[in-house]
Amino acid sequence: MRKQSLRILVPVVLLAATTAAGAMEDTFRGFYAGVGVGGSFLSGRESVDQSASSASLLTRAQKTLGNSSQRGLTKNSVAGNLFLGYGSTWDPLYLGIEASVTGTRARTKNRDTQNLQLVPLLTSTTTSTLVTNTQTRLRPWDLGLDLRPGVLLRPETLLYGRVGVAWNKLSVRSTQTYNDQVSQVGTTSFNLPALSQTTRKHKNNTSLRLGAGLEQEICENLVIRGDYVHIWDRKARLSSTASQQVTAVPPGGDTITMTASNSVRSRKVGSNTVMLGVSYYWQ
Repeated sequence: MRKQSLRILVPVVLLAATTAAGAMEDTFRGFYAGVGVGGSFLSGRESVDQSASSASLLTRAQKTLGNSSQRGLTKNSVAGNLFLGYGSTWDPLYLGIEASVTGTRARTKNRDTQNLQLVPLLTSTTTSTLVTNTQTRLRPWDLGLDLRPGVLLRPETLLYGRVGVAWNKLSVRSTQTYNDQVSQVGTTSFNLPALSQTTRKHKNNTSLRLGAGLEQEICENLVIRGDYVHIWDRKARLSSTASQQVTAVPPGGDTITMTASNSVRSRKVGSNTVMLGVSYYWQ
């Protein structure tokens, strides 16, 4: 009787153990979806060239001012994402594909000011101020599509990398203001009407995505993950020129032509994103 019981019990135990092991190995197999939250760290380079000039119609006097500047772009912001994917395992190897949408608030603002004083124009002197404000920003959300190759460290632990593409829009906005203050001898100073222009440029970018992460099963079908993603260079460029003619009074009734131009180039705009997320696997 005992031998017969053992003959029945042993296969049952082996079958249960095999089933349990198979279930553990299948933790990361199938469709999954999840959400994440973390931080995004934007970096890049920006160059600004600005110039302006005023010319007198009567005296042919002319003055010009301008400058060039280069600087780094940095911006840190909170980020969140939604993702959906499918994975399969060949113990201990893993391969998956994942689509995601990530939201951030990545934008930078800068200001360039150039002053030129006591330049003869007409029978007076003028004080000129040229100001260029620039803003570089990414669209509040981007799309990603990645392959996720990985290895099972344990049946419930997955170490993976990711390689794919990201789609986003990089926007550059420039607002330029050029102002002349005319000082007549023996009279009160007055300002000529300011010359102002705003220019925007948008560029859609397809960029390389690279990253890595770790997933850990915490209960049946529920997994937590730590994820890092780097998005490669994005770039955009704009240029603009504006001019106007104004009459300088008092005195003389002279006509002054004011011209302002600028060029803004944003390049090597990349981002690093770190996320903590949770996902559910359908098996």
